[in-house]
Amino acid sequence: MLFCYFGQRYKILKQSYLPNYKIGFGVFGTVKAENKLSPCTPSAIDLSKYDLYKKVYQEYLERFRIAHNTNSYYKVKCFDALNQKISINNRNVLGYGLNDEYGVMDTTGTASGFNSEKLKEKALLELIEKNEVMLIWYLEKGYNVSIDKVVRRLINSIGFHSQDIYIFCSNNLCNLTTFSIFLFNNKEIVATGVSIDKDSEKALSKALLEAKLLEAFYRDSDISPYKLFSNHQYKTIYEFVKNLSYTLESICIEKDVKKDIILAPWITSIEFAILNTKCYQDYITIRCFSKELLNCIPNQDNIFQSLDKKIFKSYNLSEADILRKPPCIIL
Repeated sequence: MLFCYFGQRYKILKQSYLPNYKIGFGVFGTVKAENKLSPCTPSAIDLSKYDLYKKVYQEYLERFRIAHNTNSYYKVKCFDALNQKISINNRNVLGYGLNDEYGVMDTTGTASGFNSEKLKEKALLELIEKNEVMLIWYLEKGYNVSIDKVVRRLINSIGFHSQDIYIFCSNNLCNLTTFSIFLFNNKEIVATGVSIDKDSEKALSKALLEAKLLEAFYRDSDISPYKLFSNHQYKTIYEFVKNLSYTLESICIEKDVKKDIILAPWITSIEFAILNTKCYQDYITIRCFSKELLNCIPNQDNIFQSLDKKIFKSYNLSEADILRKPPCIIL
């Protein structure tokens, strides 16, 4: 249960001084699949403590329910939104790991809540944003965001410890803008953040807040995945991101609100499925996935297992292109 060990399982970890953003985490139940344990430490950032608790619990549900699907061979209906068709799959293809249908699957493209229409949109946009980051990182298909007075004011209102902030954006896969944030301190990567929204200002704000959240957890912490990097890797990544900011065309962000999401014409596979395995479960958890897009974070291992996907063919992204760049550090 959520609150049975409130003082031990669910805490406000840190509070930001401007304008008092609250950063929290939880330690909940986990699922063992073969020799692996599912993620069990969800986290969130918000001005409201109530909304923070809700976000932490929803992230926990997403991770926990993905794990419950991993070893399940019960049937599940999947809805192809673009072709308006329903197909039947085994639930295990919706779980963690590699499968023949959709490639590598992690937590990408999941959302929990009550409103199924909003959840479908949230899950779809999370799927899109991870693929957008891949195109920026490996093919430089995007823009450098100029840190003008408006952006600087937003950055200052959130409050970062990192010395250097790089912001990139792109809209290759749909008509909405994805923002990618990279934080460095002493030229060492500290945290990243990615977000997309129908409102461009909200997308930028959410990407910065995600970076702030991860910065709070990983700054000066041994649990940071970046702690495994060598000095050479830190230097290579910093120089790569810095050069990317010079190479890409620089633009200033203007408020842009879209009513609808319009995908690139070559995308013909977008599916949705409900991860709930019991009819009485509170909150709906929805996964969005595609046979043509990457359904996971774009690190090298995941990409090398997915090079037959349409996105790589559409952009002529080869293994050689991947190896020429440092591994993508988005989490």
